[in-house]
Amino acid sequence: ETLDVLNDLARTYSALGDLAKALAINETVLNAKERSLGAEHPSTVASLITLGNLQSRQGDCSNALRSFERAKQISEKTAGFDASSAAALHNGIAAVYSQMHNYKMAQESFARAISIWEERPEENRRYIAAALNNLAVTYEKMLDYLTAQQSYERALAIYAETVGPKHPETILCLNNIAVNFYKMGDVSAARLYSDRAISAKQEGLSAVLALDERLRLEWQ
Repeated sequence: ETLDVLNDLARTYSALGDLAKALAINETVLNAKERSLGAEHPSTVASLITLGNLQSRQGDCSNALRSFERAKQISEKTAGFDASSAAALHNGIAAVYSQMHNYKMAQESFARAISIWEERPEENRRYIAAALNNLAVTYEKMLDYLTAQQSYERALAIYAETVGPKHPETILCLNNIAVNFYKMGDVSAARLYSDRAISAKQEGLSAVLALDERLRLEWQ
């Protein structure tokens, strides 16, 4: 129970952007799990993956890869390692390689994460969309704009269905597609997607302002 509280606290600090505190708490949780549950317990490995993600967000690529490699070695010999954790592991590795500008390795790891999540697509649609978007960015960095476009379009379709056309994630994907078209030299298509993003953002803001006004009137 104490570890659950610490995990929640670490997630809160992470969401607030205080990665140093989140990292310190996660290390405490990881050490406690290694002592009480063992190094190969699924919960311990999950904390190890979280540690790698936090190190990655801090830009500490060397230690992040070291944490992910430990998790990967354990997963390869542990029957209880679930598919969701495996996908998160590969996704985390991909993010680190992307930071290191090793786009080929990033592409392979993002693709592996997506393939695992797609084994249970209905449960993992937003994870798939995010990974597809990141995979598209990776292809874009590799100057493979056509393949990037295919991944962006798949991500956009999932975002539109799961969170709606005015959600920030959908709008970000629209912007990414616009930039990708511009890099391909298709200015008209770039403008079309840019206009869609701007329109969705404006409509979303109008809806938020209308809701704020309604709540203000109700509380008067």
